[in-house]
Amino acid sequence: MKIKDRNKLKRLTQITDAVFQTAQVRLREKSQAEIACRMALDNLEQDRIKVLSGLKITEQVSPAQIVVDAQWLRWAETQRGKLNMSLARARAATIRERTATQRSFGRHQVALELTHKTAE
Repeated sequence: MKIKDRNKLKRLTQITDAVFQTAQVRLREKSQAEIACRMALDNLEQDRIKVLSGLKITEQVSPAQIVVDAQWLRWAETQRGKLNMSLARARAATIRERTATQRSFGRHQVALELTHKTAE
């Protein structure tokens, strides 16, 4: 193989490596967004459990507090729906990015193999 072709192949390997590294960063970002949605859902659920456990009708609880708790529970249910939609979008984005990362990894591996074969 000519030196010029080897240099082109080496450059191709560098490019495929850069594409793969970029894809890994994007995958990490998408995964972090998914984790953030899950954490927000978990926190909301913990808060909901606390509010529900405090909804014991006794003489010490004012009717206003019961109304406020009921309103908060409705709000929390709406937020849970929104967070579930965000989580679904984040998961879909993570899956798409994982596929792109796998593809760029494969291309980089092929470029590396070609580089090693031509070096021999």
